[in-house]
Amino acid sequence: MDRQTKYLLVGTMLAVLILLGGYLTSIYDNSQLLSLIEKCKTDMTHAEKGPWLEYQKDPLVCDPKVLSQLVENDAVGIQKQIVESVSTAGNIFNGAKIIALFVFLLFGSPYAWYFLLRRIRELRDAVAGK
Repeated sequence: MDRQTKYLLVGTMLAVLILLGGYLTSIYDNSQLLSLIEKCKTDMTHAEKGPWLEYQKDPLVCDPKVLSQLVENDAVGIQKQIVESVSTAGNIFNGAKIIALFVFLLFGSPYAWYFLLRRIRELRDAVAGK
């Protein structure tokens, strides 16, 4: 096996490992987000109620879609943690995809270059009649 093929295989393996790491991190972040949502819902159900707590008539918003539309400075406590978790949940896997593509292209470029040179040599031989 020539050196360019080894580079291509190493680059492919590294890209797969980067994608796997990004995917597993994304799964972990999503599970953390779900646990924060459940904690928010349990805090909402176990909150003290009474006539003197007029500000708690409206339920606590735990939906990440609604909370992500708010400005991050508006949320406090568990809601702020949910907003921060939503903002980082998808970014890690997207970054991993970009890095994996860059690594694959970097390690695959020698193989592509020598593949192109072999085709040019075949074309030259065909034109020369060899």
